[in-house]
Formats: sequence, C-alpha cells, structure tokens
Amino acid sequence: KHGISMSDRHPGAYYHNMGGRDEHNTVYEGLRLGKRFGFVGSTDHHAGFPGSYSDGALSVLCEENSRSSIIEAIKRRHTYAVNADKIKVGFSVDGACFGDIVKTNSSKHTIKYDVELSYFLDKAIIYRNLEPISIINGETLRTVNPKGRYKVRLEFGWGGKNYPLSWAFNVKAENGVFTSLEKCFRGKSVLAPQQGVEVSQDCNKIDDWATIVSDCVATGHVETSKNISSTTPSTSAVVFEVEGSLDTKLIITVNDKTVVHTIGELIKYSFNYPTGITNSPAFKVHLAVPESQYKISGILEDDFDGNAFYHMEIFEKNGSVAFISPVYFER
Repeated sequence: KHGISMSDRHPGAYYHNMGGRDEHNTVYEGLRLGKRFGFVGSTDHHAGFPGSYSDGALSVLCEENSRSSIIEAIKRRHTYAVNADKIKVGFSVDGACFGDIVKTNSSKHTIKYDVELSYFLDKAIIYRNLEPISIINGETLRTVNPKGRYKVRLEFGWGGKNYPLSWAFNVKAENGVFTSLEKCFRGKSVLAPQQGVEVSQDCNKIDDWATIVSDCVATGHVETSKNISSTTPSTSAVVFEVEGSLDTKLIITVNDKTVVHTIGELIKYSFNYPTGITNSPAFKVHLAVPESQYKISGILEDDFDGNAFYHMEIFEKNGSVAFISPVYFER
C-alpha cells in the first residue's frame, strides 16, 4: 500500500507521509549488513478490505492451512511478498526452502525454481548476494501451445459514476473446461474512512464473489467504484484458467451484454466493452496467456566459495511482482 522497500531502484516508490524512499532503510541494505530475514507484504487497506488487490499480500509455504502452521512458517521465513497477482513460486537451493539458513562447506549449489504466473512475464531474476546470476526475459517466451491451458482475465470498472457499480457475470467454456479461478478484488481506495467525510461506515461491505460451478461454467458478482484519479486503479478482475485449445470458445455475459471469443482470437487481441458512449464504465477481456508463457521452471548450477544467499524476483507486464525470501548459506 505504501510502496516497495526492496531497494531504491525498484518500482513502487514511497509517497504519503512516509517521505521518500532511502536506500539506507531498504531490504537490500539489511541483507548487505548480514541480517537474516524473510520477505513479507502487507495490505494496510484503511477501508478494511483484507487482501485488497494491488495493495500487497504475504505468501506463506506451510504444512497446512491453519493458524499455528502459518505462524510457524512465518517464523521460519518460508515467505514471499506479492503486490497484486497471486504468483505461485517454488524456489529452493540444494533442497533448502526459501528462508532457510544452512550450514555448509560446499561451494557448489543447485538452484531450482518453478513459477506459475497470472499474466505475461516481464522478467525473472535469480540473485546471489544481490548480484544477478540468471535473468529470464519475458520477450523470449513466444511459443503458443495449440492445446493445453490458457489464462484469461476479465476486468471490470472505469467510468465516472459514483460507486457502487454492479457487475454480474457468467462465463461458459465451449469445448473447454475451467481448471482454476483467481480473484483480483479491490476494496474502495480511501485514506481514512470517517462518517460523513470520505465514505460511510459501510465502505467495507462489498459484494464480490466468484466461483466455478461446473467444468465449463463460472459465475460471480463484482462491485467497483470510480477512479479517484486518472492514475489510481479501482478496477477488479477474475482470472480464469481454461483447458482446451485455440478453438475453445468463451461465452461471456456481463449484466445484459454477451460476447463470444475463441482462445485463438484472444491470443491476438484484447477487447474493451464500454457500457455507454463516453466516460462510461466498461469491462475488458484481456489477452489470453498460453501456458507456455505463464509457467517457467529450471535448474541452475552455481559455484561460489564463501557465505552466500540466493533469492528470486519476478515481474509481470502488468506491474505485479513477487519477491522470494533468500536461502542463506553460512560457513
């Protein structure tokens, strides 16, 4: 919510009452000083909407989905930070999980990574002691699988009308099935909700939900508000993962409008559908992302004699990021 504290070279500068970002008080400087910690993200959403999309979130690798297991994993630094999309990351060095501190006499290390994106990759970087040793550029991922899985984002909002804007949607897959659904729901972007000042005390009551009801049908409802400035996003979205082919059709109904697009068509074009002539709310069907471009994995061998820590940073084309806690090796 307040920015990204990795370093002063990263996107996501500080604003508001925190002042400018200072390199002395960043993650990178803490690592240079020999500190050992995990990376986390926090929403800090003043309207009280937990996990508000694009305001920061914490990812935890734990044994089970329970409070005690989550807290234990956080203590062990098995965490990473995202700002928006729920990027899924497996990252290990010599079998050690991100966040682990390992005693070793070996200079040879094997790095393994397995990443599932929600959008197109910009770049993924693996660092040793803050020096990049491997860079995967998204521009090199050009292959389109003719069959398999694809991700399609359906986004709602925009316009100048006061909130709430109500969007009921239903998506059918013809010759395809839905395998997963990611919710990208935003709360109302207000600084300090006070009765009669910015919003009412009901600002937290947002009727957002989405679900896959059968193999080929997904449905949901989203409420959005107007943008408080031309550069402050207030849209919400859902990301569908579809298994099929380039001929698979998506029949998308939003409120009283129905559109039909094939995956092959969405590989080439995105489509924006305003609800009026000008300055109107709209929904957008984004470019389809083929599985060959949203899943990356690999193994990297590195030889370094001395104390070392390895971490990974992932950037998507839409500004979503993931910062993976380091694996620390000590002599």
